Amino acid sequence: MSENANSLPQTGRQSLVLAGDALAFAFGFVFRKPGAILRRLAVPWLLGCVALYILLWGYCTQLTDFLGFPSEGLAGRVMGIAAVAILIMLLLHAIVVARLGDLLSAQAAPSPAFLGVSVTAWRIYAADLRLVLAFGLYGVATVLAVNLLTRLAAPPMLPFFLSAASWLLLLWLLMRCWFFLVPVSLRARSEGVLTLCWRRSEGLAVPMFLVLLVLAGFTLILLAGGELLLRAGGILSPVPATLSFAGAIGLYERNLWPSVLLVSLAYLVATSLMTAARVKLYRDAAGAPVA
Repeated sequence: MSENANSLPQTGRQSLVLAGDALAFAFGFVFRKPGAILRRLAVPWLLGCVALYILLWGYCTQLTDFLGFPSEGLAGRVMGIAAVAILIMLLLHAIVVARLGDLLSAQAAPSPAFLGVSVTAWRIYAADLRLVLAFGLYGVATVLAVNLLTRLAAPPMLPFFLSAASWLLLLWLLMRCWFFLVPVSLRARSEGVLTLCWRRSEGLAVPMFLVLLVLAGFTLILLAGGELLLRAGGILSPVPATLSFAGAIGLYERNLWPSVLLVSLAYLVATSLMTAARVKLYRDAAGAPVA
């Protein structure tokens, strides 16, 4: 079969089969190879836990100070910590998914590296930064357009429909540009990975959406179940009936370390599942077997 995803006709049944095969492969991969996954991801995952804790603690501390004594300096620190957090977390995420991609491709030899980070990870990181910037600007433009319609006293349903249509379009664009980023980055050389992702994802919106929907629901259940267990064990502080914004930040700081561990564990599982599903769907659409 041709490597062009368009060669695979997309009926409703075929979309369900593609999504089902990708999900079955992803769960099978995680349950079959937990040791191999942990060996590859232990270091970046632990670094991510520590970095996330430090950055969130610094963000909450500076935000609390800003709420007590607002100033431009404190506001700049809050924004600066948020920007640094995005850059660091995206880099660690790129390292994680690149290593998962190598494992899924049964790549025995390590990828070429720069500063200890594989070229594939740098490629994913650069693409992620472009996506964050582009979709951040898109989100700001959407909010400004909705606010403008509201100020112009447009019919109440018009801003609602504009907002809903804009976010649905954003989801579709994000799926097309991001979903195949890992398998494409493993092979891309000269051509931009985002351009290749856009091409390879044509005609696969339905199975991609189904995979995202199922794994997002699974991740939410995992987070909710973990939080219930932590609260039942008294590890997380109870939430009072009435809580101010400053009080919510203080409560979040007290629960920060167990929350970071819970989110990091859920991230590890969800990212392993999602990466495996993305690689499997990419290979199935291209007609190539998954290693």
